[in-house]
Amino acid sequence: MIKKEIAMYDKFIDRFMPSNDMREYLKTVEDLELWRLLDIIWHADAPVQDKLDALKELEKDPNIQPDEDSYYRDTPKSLIAQLEYALDILKTDGVYVLNIAYYDSETKNSEEDYKGLYSTFEEALEKANETVKYYKEDYDDLSWGIITKWEKDENGKMVARCEYHIVDSELKYINFENPNIELESRYIEDMICMGDLYLPVPFSTGDLVEVNGAPFSPNFHGIIVDIGDNHDCCCVQGLARNRDGLWSIGAVKHNIFGIQTAPQKAMLYTIDRYYGELPEDEKVLKTVSEMLKNNKVDIDRYMFDTYWDFTDEELLEWTEKAVAESKK
Repeated sequence: MIKKEIAMYDKFIDRFMPSNDMREYLKTVEDLELWRLLDIIWHADAPVQDKLDALKELEKDPNIQPDEDSYYRDTPKSLIAQLEYALDILKTDGVYVLNIAYYDSETKNSEEDYKGLYSTFEEALEKANETVKYYKEDYDDLSWGIITKWEKDENGKMVARCEYHIVDSELKYINFENPNIELESRYIEDMICMGDLYLPVPFSTGDLVEVNGAPFSPNFHGIIVDIGDNHDCCCVQGLARNRDGLWSIGAVKHNIFGIQTAPQKAMLYTIDRYYGELPEDEKVLKTVSEMLKNNKVDIDRYMFDTYWDFTDEELLEWTEKAVAESKK
């Protein structure tokens, strides 16, 4: 099942893909499979109810069928069942544990603080929204709530069923911990995408880009250094500063680009070409970008035979060698 067979693709891409560059490009990809569209909806930074409504709308389309020749055979119906299960158990007996999470600029990772135990989801949600307001003042808006539903299993033992992530006062992500129904889906473990948003991209080697990871991580700049076949999960390689302050290369679709945190919004949702002024300590990116573009460097021939973390001086030296290697 591909895009040209389903008229509603563009509407959902508009609704759930915030990146301007990605959104406009994906609407031109005629062979975009159904499972990729479901990925976009499922992992989006959007209210869970909006995702559920979109999946129900897709389900009504008589053309919708699973991608029979693909490992990825989810349908709107299978994903609807998961979301409805997660929302239904909010009405059953149990307890709700509230943690407030935030991005710590010193450790460059996400941290959590326990905030209490509640008898209803509504009570926990109210407290989460109230507390996050104070955290955002201290952590540059990089804060969110995590509410975990616990209930007794068939043996009377308390187990965590689902984890609900509250972003901007809305329930946007659900992680399934120990669901008590069988949910046949590759999505079962995680709704917050830890990478693996397998989409083709509109970028070229040398493009300067900006990524907005809020609320899980701060904005950062980088360079696309290789596109490959624009299909494989590891083909799009980017260069950005890592947690140690060095320049590092990694797979953009796997979120191995910039500072990795857990959880982390899939980078393809917010990645866009960057045309603004770079901070002084990132000026080297402009130089490297121009070298790659002007020389049409095939980074793939060179990058895997060298080291991965660079100072500014090492990055310039590496780029010069990559340019020379590509001309052989």
